[in-house]
Amino acid sequence: MKNRLKYWSLLVAACVFFTACSDEFLEVEPKGRSLEDNYYKNAEEAYNGLVAAYDPIGWSSGDYITKLFSTNAGSDDFYAGGGNAQDITNAQVFSNYTLDAATGPQGSLWSKGFSGIFRVNTLFLKSANR
Repeated sequence: MKNRLKYWSLLVAACVFFTACSDEFLEVEPKGRSLEDNYYKNAEEAYNGLVAAYDPIGWSSGDYITKLFSTNAGSDDFYAGGGNAQDITNAQVFSNYTLDAATGPQGSLWSKGFSGIFRVNTLFLKSANR
């Protein structure tokens, strides 16, 4: 009986030892999110990249300033603000033509626009490597 217990425990230990030495668990595909290396493999993923490239067009800056709003506020299409001259000061500087580097949201609008250009360049590079 004692030899049988040793034999079974040795067999179980050997099975655990030999099955635990596999490399399969080291290389795992990410689930739930896509990486840039394994994306843009088919037409649907390329289309999603194109939609993501156009997405920054609608982004707004601080105080809800968009590119369309800022260009209209700088023209005679409409007057910026709401209740008074202190309402939405980032829009007032476009409307009053007092925009300079220290005031206004133009820096964040440009940086957000360039994120769309970065996405388009990534899409071009990935589609060229297909």
